Amino acid sequence: MRKNRIVSLISAVMLTVTVVFSALSTGALAIGAVIDVSSEPELKAALNMKSKVDRINITGDFTVNSDCTIMFDEDHLPYYCDAVMTVAAGVTLTVGYEGVIGSFWPSYEGDWETGDVPNGKLINNGTIVVEYGGTIAAEFDENNGVVLIKEGGDVVCANENHGTVTVLSGGIYETTQGFIAYNDGTINVDNGAMMASQFGCSIVNGENGVINLYGQFNCGCFNTEDEDVMLFENRGKVEGDGMILLCDIGDETKPVNDMDALIEDMMGMLDMESRFDDWDHVGICRLVQIKTFEELVAATTGKRVVAGERVEGDMDTVIMLLEDIEIPAGKTVATMAGLIVPVDLRLTVCRGATLECGLQNNGAVEVQSGGTLATTMGAYIINSGVMSIEKDAILISQMGSAFINDAYAGLMINGTFFCGCLNYGSGDISWFYNYGDVNGTGTIQLYEVEPDDMAVENMEKLVEDVTAMVNNDTLTVQAGEIFTPGDINNDGKVNNKDVVALFRYVSSGTGNVVIAALDTNGDGKLNNKDVVALFRYVSDNNHGISTKPYTPKD
Repeated sequence: MRKNRIVSLISAVMLTVTVVFSALSTGALAIGAVIDVSSEPELKAALNMKSKVDRINITGDFTVNSDCTIMFDEDHLPYYCDAVMTVAAGVTLTVGYEGVIGSFWPSYEGDWETGDVPNGKLINNGTIVVEYGGTIAAEFDENNGVVLIKEGGDVVCANENHGTVTVLSGGIYETTQGFIAYNDGTINVDNGAMMASQFGCSIVNGENGVINLYGQFNCGCFNTEDEDVMLFENRGKVEGDGMILLCDIGDETKPVNDMDALIEDMMGMLDMESRFDDWDHVGICRLVQIKTFEELVAATTGKRVVAGERVEGDMDTVIMLLEDIEIPAGKTVATMAGLIVPVDLRLTVCRGATLECGLQNNGAVEVQSGGTLATTMGAYIINSGVMSIEKDAILISQMGSAFINDAYAGLMINGTFFCGCLNYGSGDISWFYNYGDVNGTGTIQLYEVEPDDMAVENMEKLVEDVTAMVNNDTLTVQAGEIFTPGDINNDGKVNNKDVVALFRYVSSGTGNVVIAALDTNGDGKLNNKDVVALFRYVSDNNHGISTKPYTPKD
């Protein structure tokens, strides 16, 4: 009998994958299995054992495409309440679409008296790649290796980061409830990517920490009983030319008292004397959330003084929609503010309306016939959702700001996209970058934004490049001048003077006119029908006018 017990013990030691010592009594220390896994099926099996598990070691490269979290429910809590999942050094774990790793407690708080509380951890000593639709859930305890977050990936901040976290465009790196995220390594936030502090949880950049911010950091702020609090502390380096947005995440009944004072505090932490003189430095703005067009107008007007700087009301403001919003017919909003359209929300620019701003579209944007959407100085329009430019509507990239159509985004152009072009000295460029789908039957018209100082050297080559980039035969890509539909005499206004100028030109071929603006009814011909169409447009905004450029036939 004794010999058999010794043999059994030796066998158990050799099979460390399944070593299990059950608790002797309630509350007694239970020593559980140490399990090595190198595939998703093995990981899922390890997460569903009905015996105590101390550690799950990921020892081989593989991809997860399902929920592989350490779950804390009544069935799993006794076995996994303090389990640790570790990605070994030299191993690459990929979190694919619908894949989830980490630990998660959706509803169960545990038995605090016996010590059976949710305390599972994820530790990365290798490389974790989070792809579109993938997630690292709480608790991500420690990163000693590399984390790469791609577009559509979502990762909670590591409680301790001693390695490197890189967030690519479209990726998110955010705090989770109850944990401070301490950075002693490097966090790279690329252009178009986001980092966020929320749920009352700060990001602390330690003395050895480096944050390379080229994207966006949503810094949560709230009001306690006696002071405003900012969920960020910097003791290390923050570099780059990205944007920090101070967001009021507290109770609506007790908002932040003085957001401008918090902006000044942030400037102090980053050793910034000015936010607007140095374009190569991180920018600091406030986030304003709106529900109506009237609130949009209010957020883009007024003057303030922040840290001794006179600030036009909108130049340090980013505006986020909380509900669907329309820019009403005939109204114009021209602002240096940035505008965010979240997922599942819609922004509509109605007939005869103009919106000129920086724009991040994650939801839906519709520019109706006769409406205009344009970039503004230093602020891009980035489409990461769905955007429609209807027939006789206008999209414009201007003032040094590009239009970017992201991967997975959809762009429908049935109107006209006036695409700015210039020569930076190193070559010709167009202010249009496409990584997604572009459809429609409209026109992309390339024009020179600086015809004197930065004149394009080879417009034909730019036309070829943009044609290849959109790769759609139903769209017309051509070069020409930018024009305001209906502004025949080029005085910056559309009125009866233009009707007269168009009538004279149609009748006699004389007069100084904008040739591209002549075909007001969009039929490709120049005759009295265009005069009638322009007269109706000037008389009643309910009548449309063509944005299609007119090209005289030889």
